[in-house]
Amino acid sequence: WLLLLLVLAAFARGVYRLDSRNLWLDEAFSLQRAEAGWPEVVAGGLKVADTPGAAAVTDPHPFGYYALLKPALALFGSSEFALRFSSAIATTLLVPATWALARLLARRTVVPGSTPAWVALLATASPFYLWYAQEARMYALVALLAVLSTFMLLRWLETAARTGHPRWWLAGYIASIVVLLSAHFFSLLILPVHAGVAYLSLAPQSRRRAVLVAALILALALVPALAALWLVLSEPGAVGHFATASPLLLATDLIATFAVGLSMDASQARLLGVATLALAILGVAYGWGRRRQENALWLLLPAWVLVPTLLIAVANTWRPAYMTARQMTLISAAYLLLVSAGIAWLWQRWPWAGTLSAVGLVAAMLYSSANYYQSPQFDKGDLSGMGDTVRAELRPGDLVLVEPSSWWRLFRYYLPLDQLRQGAGNGQGTDWHEVALPGTGPGALETLMPGWNSAHRRIWLARAAETSETSQWLQQHNCRIWDLGFESPISYLRLELFQSSAPIPDHLPAGDAIQHPFEAVFADRVRLLGYDLGQPVTPDSAIPITLYWQAVAPMDQRFKYKIGLVAASTGEQVAVTEREPFDGCWPTTHWVPGQAIVEETGLHAPVAGPPGEYVMTIQMYDAETLDHLPVSQAAGIQDQPDGHTLVVPENLTWMPMTVNR
Repeated sequence: WLLLLLVLAAFARGVYRLDSRNLWLDEAFSLQRAEAGWPEVVAGGLKVADTPGAAAVTDPHPFGYYALLKPALALFGSSEFALRFSSAIATTLLVPATWALARLLARRTVVPGSTPAWVALLATASPFYLWYAQEARMYALVALLAVLSTFMLLRWLETAARTGHPRWWLAGYIASIVVLLSAHFFSLLILPVHAGVAYLSLAPQSRRRAVLVAALILALALVPALAALWLVLSEPGAVGHFATASPLLLATDLIATFAVGLSMDASQARLLGVATLALAILGVAYGWGRRRQENALWLLLPAWVLVPTLLIAVANTWRPAYMTARQMTLISAAYLLLVSAGIAWLWQRWPWAGTLSAVGLVAAMLYSSANYYQSPQFDKGDLSGMGDTVRAELRPGDLVLVEPSSWWRLFRYYLPLDQLRQGAGNGQGTDWHEVALPGTGPGALETLMPGWNSAHRRIWLARAAETSETSQWLQQHNCRIWDLGFESPISYLRLELFQSSAPIPDHLPAGDAIQHPFEAVFADRVRLLGYDLGQPVTPDSAIPITLYWQAVAPMDQRFKYKIGLVAASTGEQVAVTEREPFDGCWPTTHWVPGQAIVEETGLHAPVAGPPGEYVMTIQMYDAETLDHLPVSQAAGIQDQPDGHTLVVPENLTWMPMTVNR
């Protein structure tokens, strides 16, 4: 019952707010690869741009995880929840898997008898597992398969020594180790441990058989090792994100991260890591005391932790081979097992000491987990907020550029890029393109930007690059209306909007060329000649409104306008757009008397309602004093009794939007 309760708790924690954070770049790579055809899934090709003939790079991870993710996407879709659900299930299954392995080791007396309960508790509370339960990556699966394959191996060795008919356990081991090796290249580091345990377990009965089995296990590393070597030699850039780490830094990072995850202050994490290391040493000491009784099985857990770590340390002397602790999730469960064995031994000898150490560690894990959920420090950026902004403010004729091009799938996931491409085909003049990383396309900006600039009224730049040649070019040639930040401490995200051309036509359009012509003058200074209504680009976009302005007299003040949507029956204002013309890019102080000014703006209609239910009102006011400008002239339109509000013609038919917000 305790195990069942912990499994349910692990599942609840794994799926709680599973979709509350946006995907990040690596998760977008998972999505992109799982969406590809089976040849690309296996070969690992990733497109660097969503354009025909775009170059591809090789994903530095093998295909196993993506081969499992692909059918899951076909069944459940590609929402954040669906993408991450398999990782949440993997960390949930880690609880009974570590419990079963600890129970086997306890039966062989290499760990204390209460170790299964403690390790199940730690696996449930682990903030390290929480982090990767909520990522669409292979690391949770690697941790689970490392435990399962080790358990299957031990059961096979146990039944082989006793009955000689271990076929099912052997089949289980082969299946789990093959999937493990296909999920992450570093998984091959566990094979020397498995080979050593198999040899030492079988040698007392038959040394020849022990050598053969150990050799066969080591031979399993041949394919992933050759594949990894080919990746390193053929495409060095695919592993360029690795770094060299000293043995001390490597050990410190692994211990602290396995203890309290990634969501705690570094100094606190190191201190708690030292405490868990002391408990792990106690667990090793307990096994050392039973070494004569159980032959070499006591070596399993310390070897499982140390051998892969030492192999990475040795590899670092050749070339960078370490990134973060997530690359070493295959040893995380072994470390928790040793810590749990130390707690169990303390609890066995001094119950108060074991209880105190367990309570302290679990409390630290829960604190770190709370940080994961609550602290903005661990957010991965607000791409969904960026997408909502673009979606709401899109206008016909807009172009969206995304930078760098390698982020195209992530931007496409959150921004309405598909609708923009559709708008290009139905006459709305919208489109989107990727732009390369700075310096990767010689002359590309000077070749492409002028054409894009002349073909589109406004240009959005969504970028994840802190330095942007594209932004610099647009600032030099256009007027930047918006510069909005959606970044987090670990992700730079910026959204800029540029007016691509001056809104000053050669002449005012004829009256019949304006959908709703009239002539209204505010305070004998600003004339409004009418407006046009367009169709929203997406169901969530504002209804486009084109305003036709003209300065009547010189102005030394900045004015703003307010467009309201009012329920005709009740007079209640249900939507409003309030801003300075062109958001201050071309303020009224720059307007020349007699000059035509054409502005693209918009208004968000209410969720539902029949046509004709609403009327539109227009006001202007001083941006500093907030004093309204009186309506000094109104021809073809009525003004309200307050003297400063215009109401559009009553025969206007307004079709409100019918979307769910």
